[in-house]
Amino acid sequence: MHTRLALLATLSLLSLTLGVGSSLAQARVGGERPPCVQATSNARFDGVGFGHWVSVNNTCDHTVECDISTNVAPSPTHVTLTRGQRQDVNTFLSSPAREFTATVTCPER
Repeated sequence: MHTRLALLATLSLLSLTLGVGSSLAQARVGGERPPCVQATSNARFDGVGFGHWVSVNNTCDHTVECDISTNVAPSPTHVTLTRGQRQDVNTFLSSPAREFTATVTCPER
């Protein structure tokens, strides 16, 4: 048991050192939103699997409300962003899948 834990810890550390743990490229995000709302997604290694993260940035002159969903976590997460606010949303913890497709929809008011 101790040997398995040591091996797991070594492999986790090695993957982080080699850059396996983070996605440097941010994926395009689907959904309809005004041009003043930008969204990106990426997968981050969390020691067990990949956390699926979606970042939403509001550069509008007003507050926006957005729904965030992915093909892995289809139930939407609702966020409200004030003018100039950015929010990172974790949609899934420790997924075995590194790739996912995010959708951010922010209806114009």
